[in-house]
Parts: sequence; structure tokens; C-alpha cells
Amino acid sequence: MNALITERFLVDAQHGIRIIDERLTPGDEVEVIVRSTGATAKPASSLWQLAQTVRIDAPADYSVNFEQVLR
Repeated sequence: MNALITERFLVDAQHGIRIIDERLTPGDEVEVIVRSTGATAKPASSLWQLAQTVRIDAPADYSVNFEQVLR
């Protein structure tokens, strides 16, 4: 099968969804990607926020002694 199913589903009271499509046949191997589309989804962090969490073990001003490191 070479089909792409792009639909929105509501999660039921048992925290599940059900996908029925005639293109799916028993025994097919499929990939399922679940992504929340609601307003309650956590917004992605900005690159700046992510960069602030990275710790680099280097001098504060690396340009002062980079030639010594190259030797």
C-alpha cells in the first residue's frame, strides 16, 4: 500500500482513536504518527531557549587563546 491518510480524529473516553480505511488490508505494516492539534499542546521551545540550556566547557573569551589550543 502506498497511501497517505491525513485526517483529524477525536480521542474517545477510553483515550483511544480508531482508524478504518478500505485501503488498509489485513497484514499490512503501517506507520502511525500521533500529534496533538489542540490548543493544550505544549508550544515548542525557541532555539534561543534551547541554546541557553547547553553548557559548553570553554573559556569565556575563546578568541584570546585559540592559537594555543591549535598547537
